[in-house]
Amino acid sequence: MRNNKTDMDIGKNLRIVREKKKLSQQEVADFIGVERKTYMNWETGVSDMKSIYIPQLAELFNCEITDFFKTNATNRVINKNNTDNKDGSANNSIIVLVNDKEVVDEIVKIIKGKIQS
Repeated sequence: MRNNKTDMDIGKNLRIVREKKKLSQQEVADFIGVERKTYMNWETGVSDMKSIYIPQLAELFNCEITDFFKTNATNRVINKNNTDNKDGSANNSIIVLVNDKEVVDEIVKIIKGKIQS
């Protein structure tokens, strides 16, 4: 039984990919032939996943094996109000740091829509 940062990242990535595919833990466990609790322990980092299951999971999730091992930086939002303009007006800006390409694409789409309307 292990619970280090790498195990947590792999488990977190498993959960993220599974949820994007709208699959339950039970459906994933059934597909690869393990108990739901075993799969749940992989997602929570309680226990290590055997490498023989990795290709099966990549097939089920239709993703690359490397997607399970990516380190996910936390998404962050920084809101900055700058009133240093000579006329005293505020320069409002927001910085959003997002590590998920699909989320970035969706944010860009929404912003473009707002700008065009």
